[in-house]
Amino acid sequence: CQYGHLKVFDLETKTLVRTIIAQEGVDILSLSMIDTDLYTCSANGQIQRWSASFDCTASWKAHDGIVLSSLITHCYKDDSWRLVTGANDNCIKV
Repeated sequence: CQYGHLKVFDLETKTLVRTIIAQEGVDILSLSMIDTDLYTCSANGQIQRWSASFDCTASWKAHDGIVLSSLITHCYKDDSWRLVTGANDNCIKV
């Protein structure tokens, strides 16, 4: 959502479970999920990782521009997962 709000819904009952303020005043533009971890990518280049209990478990500056897209991909070489992001700073980061 805009202004850093993250809304969590129960898809069965279609009810709002919780609203989290990831970063106040900064739009969240991309979401990616792996297992129970949710990654939020924001307009200020920040990425945050959220646990199933809605705790922010990590936060880092990934780009100097607006993070426009993100995806999770599997690396078969070492059987691990990667978060790939793209931003308007002309960079794709893994």
